[in-house]
Amino acid sequence: NTLFRFNRTLDLGGGMYNESTTVNLTNCIFWENIAVSGGGIFNEARTTLTVSSSTFNENYAEEYAAAIHTAGGSSTTVTNSIFWEDMTFPSPAGMLFNHGYSGSTTTINYSLVRRGYAGTGNINRDPLFVGWEDLHLQSASPCIDSGDPASPLTGSTDFEGFDRISDGNNDGVAVIDMGAYERQRLCGNGLSDSGEQ
Repeated sequence: NTLFRFNRTLDLGGGMYNESTTVNLTNCIFWENIAVSGGGIFNEARTTLTVSSSTFNENYAEEYAAAIHTAGGSSTTVTNSIFWEDMTFPSPAGMLFNHGYSGSTTTINYSLVRRGYAGTGNINRDPLFVGWEDLHLQSASPCIDSGDPASPLTGSTDFEGFDRISDGNNDGVAVIDMGAYERQRLCGNGLSDSGEQ
């Protein structure tokens, strides 16, 4: 439940740099961080990174991996997350970069990744954030109820402390959302449990 925003480095890992460690991130937001490589996160030296229910948006890297760079025999596993508007220039390496020759691996499932990423349940569509400065999900967002259906139904909360899982699209079947914010179930007054429109 941490926001990493407006961080900048002339080296590796704008939001976070990991070396020879194990890191578990849930309900985190990486937003507008800048680095040479790994605008959001840089992993190396056999780091194990697990990311769930998080949002990466508008991170920037000059060379490789605007969102997450995995190198040096490290492994990255991501579920139920959003990668959107993360940019590299002029490199085509994109949001996520994996140094496979060094034995590194990156596995992403049940996540929205702009331009796509191979994995179970991944989608490549506009997440429909509420606005430029608001990463909550609009009612028509494809991320609502689109996460891993095997995620536990109770016992967890989102970035703001609201319940996961909520039936955000009111179809009678509650499935976890993608991203740091869980769209809350609509009440009879047309507002969600959290007061969202």
